[in-house]
Amino acid sequence: MGSLLAACKDEDDDDDKKVANEFKVNNTTYALTDAYVDSVTTTTVGDKSYHVYNVVIASDGITFSESDKFQGSGDAVRFQVQSTQEGWVPAAQYLPGTSDNILKSALVFVGFGSETPTVYDEEISDGQVTVSKSGEEHVFEFSFTLEDNSTISGSFKGAVTKANSF
Repeated sequence: MGSLLAACKDEDDDDDKKVANEFKVNNTTYALTDAYVDSVTTTTVGDKSYHVYNVVIASDGITFSESDKFQGSGDAVRFQVQSTQEGWVPAAQYLPGTSDNILKSALVFVGFGSETPTVYDEEISDGQVTVSKSGEEHVFEFSFTLEDNSTISGSFKGAVTKANSF
């Protein structure tokens, strides 16, 4: 007597994977609610022109004031990416030291606005930031190791706010 096996496809396709809106520092998790770009500049290296984006993804207690300063309290990840592509933080994979899409630096604040914040401000030794777009929303997926061996990883999906009058 034969048997019949049936399987159903999992409802979670790769295209619909959940973005956690959080980041981890050495396996401790922090929530993220808002994304900002606090400056856009251009620079030329050799014969290439780069657009430089400073992206800040922060928790609920951090806001950007009229005086071009972040204020409040909470946690945040800030990274600088450079791209030869034009656009509002172009969709790309950014890596340290690559030629067209560069992950330049990162800064992490845990307890921003408190009397004793923890700041991770080291050079990136390895990692990546991947940016994708869907309409007005950006998806940031990031994972990097700093020179002090701290590991930072996370993801955020949402609108990106222009944080000042650059």
